[in-house]
Amino acid sequence: VTLAPFKEPPVVLPDKPTDKMTPKLTKEFEEKIQNFAIDFAQQRGIEDPEIISTIYHEVMDSFEKGVAGPNILKKLKSKYYLIKCK
Repeated sequence: VTLAPFKEPPVVLPDKPTDKMTPKLTKEFEEKIQNFAIDFAQQRGIEDPEIISTIYHEVMDSFEKGVAGPNILKKLKSKYYLIKCK
């Protein structure tokens, strides 16, 4: 029996909350971004907690500046290239 290679699903950037009643980013959204930063880093072979924290802050800053999600992801992918294949 030959098994097909497993390909990890892509990491998806959560959408920014659009609720007018809570214009600031919620704690739940912050947790989603933290999990995104961890998953994004792991898929690129990044294990340094400082770099993961930097990714988190870059995403949060970008959302606060009104940058669209696809543009944030594109910037992250170009800045944090794949270090090792899994």
